Parts: sequence; structure tokens; C-alpha cells
Amino acid sequence: MNKIKELQKEYDGMNISSTYNTFKRDQKKLKSLGIVVVYGHSDDCVEFEGAIYDETYNVENYVTGNGLLENDCSDDECPFFERYKDALIKSGEAKLITAKYGNGNGTWKIETDIPHLKFKIIEQCRDEILENDGILFYLSQV
Repeated sequence: MNKIKELQKEYDGMNISSTYNTFKRDQKKLKSLGIVVVYGHSDDCVEFEGAIYDETYNVENYVTGNGLLENDCSDDECPFFERYKDALIKSGEAKLITAKYGNGNGTWKIETDIPHLKFKIIEQCRDEILENDGILFYLSQV
């Protein structure tokens, strides 16, 4: 857990404008350590860096030990995918990461039951400073 705590300290208080370069620089290291970083970007995008490298536009994101659970059906409400997802959740093989934008002040809040560490991403917005959630976790702990 020492490496993830070091990264938490390094990322905590990072300005939103440096996230791209920082995570691009650290991508290989995060992936090799099996660490996933999740944070919100803009007002509609959830970024996954490291052991999962992806972006979604979903409030609810399901993760397994193999990565982000994705619906490969052409139907967003595919009953086969829903049953598969529900079975993985029931068995404990899939965990939910909720990413909500807004929160009354235009910030991101990231929540999950996966053991994780939080950090704050700072954003200057007009005359106020906003603190957005970011999380780090080991994919192996899903």
C-alpha cells in the first residue's frame, strides 16, 4: 500500500490542467503496479487511468478484476447484459463506481465500496476554487 499512498500524496491538490500530462507520464507505472485512477473531467466524462485505461460518460461504472465492464450489445438496455452484470454484482465479482457531477457547486464526487484512497483535483472556476474527487485503488482488490 506504500506506493499507492505515495501517489495519493503526489496527486492530492493537483490542478485540473495538469491531469493530462501527469497521468500520461505515469500511465506505464500505474499499469505495472495494477493501480487504477478514476476522476471526472469536464462536465460529462469519467476518466480511468493506469490498469484500466478508458473513459466513460456514465454515472454508474462497473469494474471487475479484469477491468471496466462494458456492454457490447448494440442495445443500451440489453437484457442479456443486464442479467450478466447482475450476476457479477451478486457474486461480488463486479463493483460499482459512481461518478456524479454537479453536487450543487459544479464538482465531481467519486464513490465506491472498492478499498481506495481519495485525492483532490483543484479547479479554478471564475472566482472560486473547486475541489473534485479522484480515487486510486488496486485492480486486484476488486
